[in-house]
Amino acid sequence: MQRITRDKITHVFDRRVPPVAHVRSGETFMVETEDSREGRTRTPETTTPEFLLAMRKRGYLGNPVTGPIYVEGAEPGDTLAVHIQAQECDTLGYQGYWPFLFH
Repeated sequence: MQRITRDKITHVFDRRVPPVAHVRSGETFMVETEDSREGRTRTPETTTPEFLLAMRKRGYLGNPVTGPIYVEGAEPGDTLAVHIQAQECDTLGYQGYWPFLFH
């Protein structure tokens, strides 16, 4: 089974971005995704207020997507059906809360 790894991310939905993988219609494949912080906050050291503030000051794009994925035979205007057979979550998650957003 083809595995499309989380290092194949982009931050835009854009038809001009080259595909990171090619799949056939009906093919089963696995796609890894990344969290909105691109995995930068997966350890206790990278979840401190100081680290998070520094990360925000440096800037990051956030909300990456894996792909694009080219489906052989698909044409512009076609509707594609995707069936998710399983989903596994990472062992660490977070809930972003920025007090200045909620005045």
